[in-house]
This record gives sequence, C-alpha cells and structure tokens, in this order.
Amino acid sequence: MESVNGAGGLRGKRGNEWVTGVAVTALVIATVGPGAHGFGVVLSHADALIEAELSAELGSKFAFRRSEHFILAHRLEERLASEVLGWMEMTYGRVLLFCSDNRLATSPIDRRMVSVCIPRPSVGGDGGGGGAPAVQPLSGFYDLAMKRSYFDAEWLVRGVRAGAPSILEEAARVTVQHEIAHQSLDLLCPTISERMPDWLAEGLACSFEVAGEAGVTGFRQPNPWRLKDAIGCLSPGEQASSRRSACVIERVLRDEAGTRYHWESGSGAADGRSDASSRSPTWYAASWAVVFYLQTERPESFRAYLHSLMTSPAIPSASEHARSFERFFGPIDTALRVGVLEALERVRGESLPCGPPAGP
Repeated sequence: MESVNGAGGLRGKRGNEWVTGVAVTALVIATVGPGAHGFGVVLSHADALIEAELSAELGSKFAFRRSEHFILAHRLEERLASEVLGWMEMTYGRVLLFCSDNRLATSPIDRRMVSVCIPRPSVGGDGGGGGAPAVQPLSGFYDLAMKRSYFDAEWLVRGVRAGAPSILEEAARVTVQHEIAHQSLDLLCPTISERMPDWLAEGLACSFEVAGEAGVTGFRQPNPWRLKDAIGCLSPGEQASSRRSACVIERVLRDEAGTRYHWESGSGAADGRSDASSRSPTWYAASWAVVFYLQTERPESFRAYLHSLMTSPAIPSASEHARSFERFFGPIDTALRVGVLEALERVRGESLPCGPPAGP
C-alpha cells in the first residue's frame, strides 16, 4: 500500500524490501490450547516466546500489546495501539464470517497473529537491534513468508489524532484493515489464499476496508472508498474512454500477476515486471468491483468458484485462472463489464467520503 499516495495493498514476500537490516528469522511457535478461532486459554508462554523473538529482531525500544487474536509490536502511544488492535479484531471477525458465509473450511489458529509498526527512522537512524530498520514509503503490507503485517507508524500517527476524525485517520484504518484481511484469510484458509489470483486477493481485502460502524457484516456492503473510482473507470465518458473502459476488467482478470501497467497513459512497462506497488487506484477499484458484483449478484457461483480454488491440486497459472473464471461466470467481455457497472450504479446513491488520496 503506497503511503501518502493512497490506500491499496500489497501481499507477498517483500519483507527484506520493506525493512532492511532486520534479520528474517522464523517465529518460535508453540502449539498451546484448543486451536479454536477464539482462544480458550491465555497463550502466555507462546506469547512470551514470540515477543522475545521480536525483541531480538527489532530492538528493545519496541513495546508489545495483545488483543484476543493479535500481538502488536509498536512504539505508539497506548491509545493509538489500542485503536489499531480494535481495527484488527474487527477485520478478523469479518474474515471469519466471510469464510462461514461461503462454507470454507478454516484451519485452527493456535497462536496470536503478529503485526509490526515500524517507525520511519530519522536522519542518522533510530532503529532497533541489528542495524536501524530502513522503511520504504509504504504505509503497509502483508508478508506471506513471515506471516506478518507491517505498518508505517508515521502514517498511523499522522492519521489518528485527538479531535474530529480526518481523511488521514480513515486512510490509516483502511490500511490496517486491508492488510489484516490478507493475514487473517491466509492463516484461516491457507490453501485458498495461496491459490487466489491477485485480483481476487486484493479485491477481497478491499471488501474488508468498510468502516467499523458497519459491524462484522460490513464486508457485504459497498466500499465507498472504491465505489467512486470503480464507476469512473468502468463508465464510458467519465474517467475512461469507451474502448479503454471496456477492457479494464479484462486486463484485471487476465493479468493476475500484476504486470506493471500505467493505466492513465495506457502504456505498459517495457520489462513487464510484476510489481504490486505499481498498481493504480483503478486496478484496486476494478478488482474490488468484480468481487462485489460476484458476491452480491452471483453468490452461489462465487461460492463454487472459491471451493474450486481451495481444492485445486496446484497453484493455477494466469491462463488457468482466466479459464476457471469463465467456467463459473461466463466470458470475460464487455457484457461482464456492463453487469458489474449496473451492480455498482444501483448503490451509487450511497453517501460517499472524498475517498483516499490518489495512488495505489
């Protein structure tokens, strides 16, 4: 997720890119308790091992705060740390309900999930142990290899202040909920998580960005942070030409690897490099729009599609993902775009915020 420039999201093995100088070590995990989705015992021994590992990795200046399902390593004021954990727990509850809605078998989680708020170092460095973490200008991402979510503490501190809520506070919340959705789904349903095309993984994460007032069922509602952008990129005569709007969804659904593409200029990168951080708001909005359409208009087919991914014997290729989509939902063509756009237009009257700053 790009920092000041937006509210998208990243998942992948990017830990060394985001925090350099921090040893990538395996967490010490103890299997304790009943392995339920809500812990029946206090996992104090496992928590202590995890926190000792994090202290050795990050440095002694980090504090730890626990909620029912998470450990947050941070250097935030306690009020803010508590608020961030509240966003995390809300998102976890939504992901669990999503799995129940779609009858997805979930794996027991026998430890608290780990998230880390890394302070952006000042000139000269102010890191922890082992070499001053250097943070790229990203506000958050989920590391599939380490099974951790990372957040830029500066982004959170800027976003959450005393007084009236601001657009920055909303952006900070969206960042946390987006990445925790990746983390929760990956740990609850690891098989389906690793087999999802990127548009589905990111579109689902966008679905969990809805504000907390919507409650645990919020992921079923339209996401006002994505709705306006989605209608714009799919509607001829608004933010896109008729020709380009007709193929936005096709590009999203057929290019799950996230090949670098400059949506506004319509030109692709010469190297064709896969880089999630290069994706624009259009890519995220279109991915969310497809997921919203499938969940609301084609729920039974969507459920069957998810189960087919979960039972796939191997991780599908981009072309296999496209063929699978067409098997369950029909051709990836203009008619699909029109169906998605019509579903969005039906909820267009919702009260919308200004939306996130422009950027992936």
